[in-house]
Amino acid sequence: MHVQNQYVLDRTNVCRLISEYGWAKVVTCGEDGPRVTYGFFLLEASSSSVGDITVVGHFARADPQAADIESERATLIVFDGPHGYISASWYEPEIEDVPSTWNHMSVHLHGTPQPLSGDDCFEVLTRTLAHHEAAEERPWQLQGSRLEFARKIAPSTIAFRLQASRVQAKAKLSQNRPLAVRQRIVDRLDRPGPHMNEPLATEMRRLVLGSDLPTS
Repeated sequence: MHVQNQYVLDRTNVCRLISEYGWAKVVTCGEDGPRVTYGFFLLEASSSSVGDITVVGHFARADPQAADIESERATLIVFDGPHGYISASWYEPEIEDVPSTWNHMSVHLHGTPQPLSGDDCFEVLTRTLAHHEAAEERPWQLQGSRLEFARKIAPSTIAFRLQASRVQAKAKLSQNRPLAVRQRIVDRLDRPGPHMNEPLATEMRRLVLGSDLPTS
């Protein structure tokens, strides 16, 4: 991913994006070539500091890509945050003759996967469940026969930890446009219609509407 200096996403917001948008693409290159699957990942608590970013996640062991994880092949995990179409008509009158674009937030974690087994694997599964159930009024819990069944099917998943050896993080949010144009883009993203995109508008308010920014 090409990340221009003006679009670099800082570590704090990298961790926030991973925490808020945990669903990611897992990319490996096995003996049969590139393979891609999907899984949900949790940010390790220690990753909120300036240290290395580490995530844990899982997907189905029946997936052929599980062999790449077990072999500890180089892995790329791609997280996508809010993204959406930005019409060039929203630039006027300050800017003319500039094409429309697509704003987005993306994080790429490169590293070597560490397969987890036994209790370590089961912990990833239970933590993932707890993460999603926390918002429920009556959280679904692993108790009694549910817990017994969960332990029985746990081996059908492959869980792993990945400590990022390289992080690429991009927030392309019209930083290269004047403040008035950025404000208009946010207003249009908030407006009901085919391009309404409240999550993207929220990120633009958070990251690029605080003050005017350099346009180079």
